[in-house]
Amino acid sequence: MGLRLLTAMLAIALVGCQGNPPSNSGQTEAQNPNDCPGCDFAGQSLEGKDFSDANLNGATFKDAQLQGANFNGAKLDSVDFSGADLTGATLIKAGLNQAQFVESNLKGAQFQQAYLRGANLEGVTLSGTNLNGADLLNVTPVPLDLSEAETEGTILPLELQDPSTETVEEDSAAENPEEKSTEQ
Repeated sequence: MGLRLLTAMLAIALVGCQGNPPSNSGQTEAQNPNDCPGCDFAGQSLEGKDFSDANLNGATFKDAQLQGANFNGAKLDSVDFSGADLTGATLIKAGLNQAQFVESNLKGAQFQQAYLRGANLEGVTLSGTNLNGADLLNVTPVPLDLSEAETEGTILPLELQDPSTETVEEDSAAENPEEKSTEQ
Protein backbone atom coordinates (compact mmCIF):
# COMPACT_ATOMS: atom_id res chain seq x y z
CA MET A 1 0.00 0.00 0.00
CA GLY A 2 2.83 2.44 0.83
CA LEU A 3 4.51 1.75 -2.52
CA ARG A 4 1.29 2.58 -4.40
CA LEU A 5 0.95 5.90 -2.59
CA LEU A 6 4.58 6.76 -3.30
CA THR A 7 4.14 5.86 -7.01
CA ALA A 8 1.00 8.02 -7.29
CA MET A 9 2.73 10.97 -5.63
CA LEU A 10 5.72 10.61 -7.95
CA ALA A 11 3.47 10.50 -11.03
CA ILE A 12 1.71 13.71 -9.97
CA ALA A 13 5.03 15.43 -9.26
CA LEU A 14 6.43 14.50 -12.68
CA VAL A 15 3.40 15.94 -14.46
CA GLY A 16 3.41 18.95 -12.16
CA CYS A 17 -0.28 18.71 -11.45
CA GLN A 18 -1.22 20.21 -8.11
CA GLY A 19 -4.92 20.36 -8.89
CA ASN A 20 -7.26 17.48 -9.40
CA PRO A 21 -5.74 15.10 -11.93
CA PRO A 22 -8.19 13.68 -14.48
CA SER A 23 -9.92 10.51 -13.41
CA ASN A 24 -10.10 7.51 -15.69
CA SER A 25 -13.82 7.18 -16.19
CA GLY A 26 -13.71 3.78 -17.84
CA GLN A 27 -12.38 5.14 -21.12
CA THR A 28 -10.59 2.57 -23.21
CA GLU A 29 -8.42 4.89 -25.32
CA ALA A 30 -5.07 6.04 -23.96
CA GLN A 31 -5.01 9.51 -22.44
CA ASN A 32 -2.19 11.99 -22.87
CA PRO A 33 0.02 11.65 -19.75
CA ASN A 34 0.20 15.45 -19.61
CA ASP A 35 -3.59 15.91 -19.38
CA CYS A 36 -4.29 17.91 -16.28
CA PRO A 37 -7.27 20.27 -16.65
CA GLY A 38 -7.53 22.80 -13.83
CA CYS A 39 -4.05 22.07 -12.47
CA ASP A 40 -1.81 24.66 -10.84
CA PHE A 41 1.63 25.10 -12.43
CA ALA A 42 2.09 28.64 -11.02
CA GLY A 43 5.72 29.71 -10.63
CA GLN A 44 7.14 26.42 -11.89
CA SER A 45 10.18 26.08 -14.16
CA LEU A 46 8.92 24.10 -17.14
CA GLU A 47 11.37 25.22 -19.85
CA GLY A 48 11.18 23.00 -22.92
CA LYS A 49 8.39 20.84 -21.44
CA ASP A 50 6.26 18.95 -23.98
CA PHE A 51 2.55 19.59 -23.40
CA SER A 52 1.59 18.88 -27.02
CA ASP A 53 -2.03 17.76 -27.49
CA ALA A 54 -2.64 17.85 -23.71
CA ASN A 55 -5.94 18.90 -22.15
CA LEU A 56 -4.99 21.70 -19.75
CA ASN A 57 -8.24 23.70 -19.89
CA GLY A 58 -8.54 25.99 -16.88
CA ALA A 59 -4.98 25.36 -15.66
CA THR A 60 -2.82 28.07 -14.08
CA PHE A 61 0.68 28.89 -15.32
CA LYS A 62 0.99 32.27 -13.56
CA ASP A 63 4.62 33.46 -13.44
CA ALA A 64 5.83 30.10 -14.81
CA GLN A 65 9.05 29.74 -16.81
CA LEU A 66 7.87 28.18 -20.10
CA GLN A 67 10.65 29.17 -22.52
CA GLY A 68 10.65 26.80 -25.48
CA ALA A 69 7.73 24.75 -24.12
CA ASN A 70 5.63 22.84 -26.67
CA PHE A 71 1.86 23.37 -26.43
CA ASN A 72 1.11 22.44 -30.07
CA GLY A 73 -2.49 21.27 -30.42
CA ALA A 74 -3.12 21.58 -26.68
CA LYS A 75 -6.49 22.48 -25.17
CA LEU A 76 -5.78 25.62 -23.16
CA ASP A 77 -9.14 27.37 -22.91
CA SER A 78 -9.39 29.71 -19.90
CA VAL A 79 -5.76 29.04 -18.92
CA ASP A 80 -3.99 31.75 -16.90
CA PHE A 81 -0.53 32.53 -18.30
CA SER A 82 -0.33 35.93 -16.51
CA GLY A 83 3.28 36.95 -15.94
CA ALA A 84 4.59 33.76 -17.58
CA ASP A 85 7.67 33.72 -19.81
CA LEU A 86 6.70 31.94 -23.04
CA THR A 87 9.74 33.11 -25.03
CA GLY A 88 10.12 30.81 -28.03
CA ALA A 89 7.27 28.54 -26.94
CA THR A 90 5.20 26.81 -29.64
CA LEU A 91 1.41 26.94 -29.39
CA ILE A 92 0.58 26.02 -32.98
CA LYS A 93 -3.11 25.08 -33.45
CA ALA A 94 -3.66 25.38 -29.69
CA GLY A 95 -7.10 26.25 -28.32
CA LEU A 96 -6.54 29.33 -26.14
CA ASN A 97 -10.02 30.85 -26.00
CA GLN A 98 -10.48 33.18 -23.00
CA ALA A 99 -6.83 32.62 -21.97
CA GLN A 100 -5.14 35.24 -19.78
CA PHE A 101 -1.71 36.50 -20.90
CA VAL A 102 -1.53 39.68 -18.76
CA GLU A 103 2.08 40.96 -18.65
CA SER A 104 3.39 37.75 -20.29
CA ASN A 105 6.50 37.57 -22.45
CA LEU A 106 5.49 36.07 -25.80
CA LYS A 107 8.66 37.12 -27.62
CA GLY A 108 9.33 34.74 -30.51
CA ALA A 109 6.41 32.47 -29.56
CA GLN A 110 4.66 30.54 -32.35
CA PHE A 111 0.85 30.85 -32.41
CA GLN A 112 0.16 29.84 -36.03
CA GLN A 113 -3.51 28.85 -36.49
CA ALA A 114 -4.14 29.08 -32.75
CA TYR A 115 -7.57 30.06 -31.39
CA LEU A 116 -7.24 33.07 -29.09
CA ARG A 117 -10.84 34.33 -29.11
CA GLY A 118 -11.51 36.53 -26.11
CA ALA A 119 -7.93 36.22 -24.83
CA ASN A 120 -6.56 38.98 -22.58
CA LEU A 121 -3.27 40.23 -24.06
CA GLU A 122 -2.84 43.25 -21.80
CA GLY A 123 0.80 44.32 -21.47
CA VAL A 124 2.22 41.40 -23.47
CA THR A 125 5.53 41.45 -25.35
CA LEU A 126 4.84 40.43 -28.98
CA SER A 127 8.25 41.09 -30.56
CA GLY A 128 8.88 38.40 -33.19
CA THR A 129 5.70 36.54 -32.24
CA ASN A 130 4.18 34.52 -35.09
CA LEU A 131 0.39 34.92 -35.18
CA ASN A 132 -0.04 33.83 -38.82
CA GLY A 133 -3.52 32.36 -39.32
CA ALA A 134 -4.45 32.78 -35.65
CA ASP A 135 -7.97 33.79 -34.58
CA LEU A 136 -7.81 36.95 -32.44
CA LEU A 137 -11.49 37.92 -32.44
CA ASN A 138 -12.64 39.65 -29.24
CA VAL A 139 -9.13 39.91 -27.77
CA THR A 140 -8.47 42.65 -25.24
CA PRO A 141 -7.15 45.26 -25.04
CA VAL A 142 -7.92 47.05 -28.27
CA PRO A 143 -5.88 48.73 -29.64
CA LEU A 144 -3.18 46.08 -29.49
CA ASP A 145 0.28 46.76 -30.89
CA LEU A 146 0.94 44.07 -33.49
CA SER A 147 3.66 46.04 -35.31
CA GLU A 148 6.45 43.63 -34.30
CA ALA A 149 4.41 40.43 -34.79
CA GLU A 150 3.79 38.35 -37.91
CA THR A 151 0.07 38.48 -38.73
CA GLU A 152 -0.42 37.10 -42.25
CA GLY A 153 -3.88 35.57 -42.53
CA THR A 154 -4.67 36.39 -38.90
CA ILE A 155 -8.35 36.87 -38.06
CA LEU A 156 -8.49 40.27 -36.37
CA PRO A 157 -11.25 42.31 -34.74
CA LEU A 158 -12.35 45.27 -36.89
CA GLU A 159 -10.52 47.66 -34.56
CA LEU A 160 -7.20 45.99 -35.39
CA GLN A 161 -7.66 45.57 -39.14
CA ASP A 162 -5.59 47.60 -41.56
CA PRO A 163 -7.71 50.56 -42.68
CA SER A 164 -6.05 50.52 -46.13
CA THR A 165 -7.93 47.28 -46.88
CA GLU A 166 -11.29 49.02 -46.45
CA THR A 167 -10.12 51.91 -48.67
CA VAL A 168 -9.17 49.51 -51.47
CA GLU A 169 -12.64 47.96 -51.42
CA GLU A 170 -14.31 51.40 -51.49
CA ASP A 171 -12.02 52.60 -54.30
CA SER A 172 -12.72 49.55 -56.48
CA ALA A 173 -16.50 50.10 -56.17
CA ALA A 174 -16.05 53.75 -57.18
CA GLU A 175 -13.98 52.76 -60.25
CA ASN A 176 -16.63 50.26 -61.44
CA PRO A 177 -19.97 52.07 -61.33
CA GLU A 178 -21.57 49.25 -63.37
CA GLU A 179 -20.97 46.77 -60.52
CA LYS A 180 -22.56 49.14 -58.06
CA SER A 181 -25.66 49.70 -60.23
CA THR A 182 -26.23 45.96 -60.79
CA GLU A 183 -26.36 45.41 -57.05
CA GLN A 184 -29.35 47.75 -56.65
